[in-house]
Amino acid sequence: MVEFRPASEYSLTGARSRLLNVKIPHLSKDFTTAEAMLHKTSLINMDNTEGICCAGALINYLQKGDMGFQYDGDEFEVNLKMFSM
Repeated sequence: MVEFRPASEYSLTGARSRLLNVKIPHLSKDFTTAEAMLHKTSLINMDNTEGICCAGALINYLQKGDMGFQYDGDEFEVNLKMFSM
């Protein structure tokens, strides 16, 4: 199934914000907000604008519950298979 998403879901600013707000289960509770942000940016290549935009759109899609389950920011796992056209 192919679904077209609105361009607004792929905005770089919104996507960065969504990615940096994802809760990471193994992240120490002792981290300050700045330390947590630094740790997250070390895990994600923030120079890859296309990847950031696509990941942000995927997070947005999951948050809306369009897949039959609700993402509430807590721990969950989604397995995706990569493909090319």
